[in-house]
Amino acid sequence: MSAVQLRRVPTGDLTANRRNVRESLDGVEELAASIRANGLLQPLIVNDQAGRLVVTDGHRRLEAARLAGVPAVMCLVTTGATARQVTTTMLAAAMHKELKPLEQARAFKALQSEGVTVADIARSTGYSQALVRGRLLLLDLPLEAQDMVDNDELTIGQAADLAKQLRASKRGHVASGARTGRNYWRDHSLRETARAHCTHQDTRVTLGHGAACPPCFEQVIRADERARIEAAS
Repeated sequence: MSAVQLRRVPTGDLTANRRNVRESLDGVEELAASIRANGLLQPLIVNDQAGRLVVTDGHRRLEAARLAGVPAVMCLVTTGATARQVTTTMLAAAMHKELKPLEQARAFKALQSEGVTVADIARSTGYSQALVRGRLLLLDLPLEAQDMVDNDELTIGQAADLAKQLRASKRGHVASGARTGRNYWRDHSLRETARAHCTHQDTRVTLGHGAACPPCFEQVIRADERARIEAAS
């Protein structure tokens, strides 16, 4: 049975959890300045794993406290929690913050690895099963495409379509609609222009047509449309 205790813990005794679902530490300098002025207002959630104190919620606050030179912070320390309980606690806390789609995907994957079903993930987070499956699908993308999603160069819809094509190609077949789409890009009059414009080698190979990733192809098409409109006016 797990127990919870509120106590002050030296920052040097705290370890970040490798399952941390929120990877970004943006704004940590501003948070450090706030901690210097006002102290740490919200305790960290920590799991005692045989004497090793692992942070399950509060990684950004911990980094800010260290940056602010705070020697110890208040923590809610849990003992006797299972790996699944720790992961669930982290996810529940993280869902109250701004998570990027791929951070959500990795959080859902972490729960799956602990035996939690898509239906249970949806029920505990309030998201639909379709959204959970869609986020998990993003993890099928090559790393370059995942970076494009993180940098808003690839929309979630485009990324999902790309991941579906990749999954289908691995199974040895592609849906008829996707096959028609590939032919469309393959035969497009701006194919070579898009190829010269696109620098995302990994993604263009994944698409199958070998010319350009969807955002770059779309940019070229839109630029061509604007040029035609200007020429006609």
